[in-house]
Amino acid sequence: MEPHCRWRCHDPGTFAVGQGGGKQITWDVEFTGATAASAAEGADVAGGDFAQDPIVPAVLPYGYYRSAFSLSNLEINAAAASGGNASALGNMVMERMMGSAAKIASTMNSDIWSGTGTDGSGNPTIFGFAGAVTGALLASGTYAGLSKATYTEWAGNVLANGGTPRALTMDLLYNAEQLIYVGTGLPINVIYCDPGTFRKYAGIFESRIRMDAGSSGTPRAYSGAFEGDLLFWKGVPVLRDKDLAAGTMILGTTSECELKVLPSANQSLPPSLEANPFALPSSNGSSSQSTGLMCSVYPLARTGSAVKFLAEVFVQLKVKRVKAFALIQDIAVS
Repeated sequence: MEPHCRWRCHDPGTFAVGQGGGKQITWDVEFTGATAASAAEGADVAGGDFAQDPIVPAVLPYGYYRSAFSLSNLEINAAAASGGNASALGNMVMERMMGSAAKIASTMNSDIWSGTGTDGSGNPTIFGFAGAVTGALLASGTYAGLSKATYTEWAGNVLANGGTPRALTMDLLYNAEQLIYVGTGLPINVIYCDPGTFRKYAGIFESRIRMDAGSSGTPRAYSGAFEGDLLFWKGVPVLRDKDLAAGTMILGTTSECELKVLPSANQSLPPSLEANPFALPSSNGSSSQSTGLMCSVYPLARTGSAVKFLAEVFVQLKVKRVKAFALIQDIAVS
């Protein structure tokens, strides 16, 4: 089992369904263009007064992730010869399918943060939040086919320090939250960070722990950021993820991003070509739970002494409003 993937699809409605989406994800981005001004009573409307917000299409291709597994004839025959042959064979298939699906989820999780749209071989991947050049939250470059230089409102809120690590402070967090509020007027509802930054954030409050006596007179410790095993900032959960780059924090509003999954075409295929849906699991090696994302699993043609299977998913991250997020980089974690 792969280490757990922290990403969750927060709204079941974010999955692409039905017809019309084709092989790309498209949506309209509305930029500022309309004007408003005071005028004298009864003044006529001049030709230059007519203006409206330009609507520009954003386009993203789907990323493609897959994992193959097989059962050799020896394994199948041995399972069939056992006392609980059907159960033994089923357990073996399920175990390998879970492993492949968990690996897909783990690979996708990494690309959600740092994917560039293509891997080293030029294969399509997720365009991540902070992927080089094409990352959704970067201050420059291009995202979804739109230049951040041409459309300045498409440029991300980035608080970096030129590659020089500096301490995590409350002012950095308030600065990031201010940029989001000024850019969108929206409140944030989540903060993601790498494990090292998570530790530094928790450490900010260690000097502020106080001891109070409970009803039984036994001293109890309190920390300003903790509630149970969770960390918070202004009531917003602070979540750590194993795949975020060291020294990184992302603040944002989850309603302004989606994971779009291309659904299987089973309803229009003959039974012999159908693929079976399977939920991608998030696993820490000892337990697993569904991520809410589906992959397709189907057998491949037999070409040797084994039965082969493939699990695959077409998926892409869609950040609808770039200004609804802020990226803090260069946080000292050592």
